[in-house]
Amino acid sequence: MFLRYMSVFFLSMVPLLELRGAIPIAVGLGIEPVHAVIVCAIGNLVPVPFIYFFARKFLVWGLDKKYLWNTWLDGMQEEAPEGSEIDMAGLKTIFAKALEELDDMSGAKVGDKTMMDAVIPASAAIAAYPGESEAELFTLAAQAAEEGAENSKNFACAL
Repeated sequence: MFLRYMSVFFLSMVPLLELRGAIPIAVGLGIEPVHAVIVCAIGNLVPVPFIYFFARKFLVWGLDKKYLWNTWLDGMQEEAPEGSEIDMAGLKTIFAKALEELDDMSGAKVGDKTMMDAVIPASAAIAAYPGESEAELFTLAAQAAEEGAENSKNFACAL
């Protein structure tokens, strides 16, 4: 019986499940409804001091952290031309700027066993492409990224 009480006590701490899920489960496990409400209410209150004292510190810490995807897209946006049309030189420019922004933020290089092992070869393939076909450009970039990711399996993590 103690294990049942402890189970619903911990279940009541789980976000979204909390009391609305833990109390019916407790009753289903054979715990008296009054006891279920008391145990679940106490369990639901346990995380409150941790949230109160540490949530702000965690959120403040995360304010200056950028996500890699946003960094990459921001770099592209900075170099994107006005209007709805873009030529091959424009494509190469926005991908180069996106790589530059990622490189400035992460500092990772090929061989560090990060996503840059795929992004750098793909960006190099885009920069070196001599043709005018977007489909061919993106196919070559995807192949270079895939090869870079595959090659990274042999690297030892440097970070």
